[in-house]
Amino acid sequence: MSDEREKYKNVAYYPGCALEGTGHAYNKSTKAIGKALDLGLEEVKNWNCCGAMEVKNIDPKLQTYLSSRVMSIASNEMDHDVVMAPCNGCYHNLKKAEYELENDQEAVEVV
Repeated sequence: MSDEREKYKNVAYYPGCALEGTGHAYNKSTKAIGKALDLGLEEVKNWNCCGAMEVKNIDPKLQTYLSSRVMSIASNEMDHDVVMAPCNGCYHNLKKAEYELENDQEAVEVV
């Protein structure tokens, strides 16, 4: 197996609020597919809501902070540079936060 492929054999898994609640079947099937593909899914420790719905409407910078915290835990505490977020709202918010941190100095200062 190539080094690149081996590197991504284990990833941080962020279920988010939806998959822990109403989307529990999606959470279960995602984990089953990961197992079938021999993909290690390590749940992000002490994760929080990404702010997908209510928070972003009230304070977009708080949403960036919440999503950034999830990515920081995965990277700094779990040594993962990939976060798998099956929920489309969570995925969008994580990517949005990543973009803002790369392109908006004010966002970096908030975080």
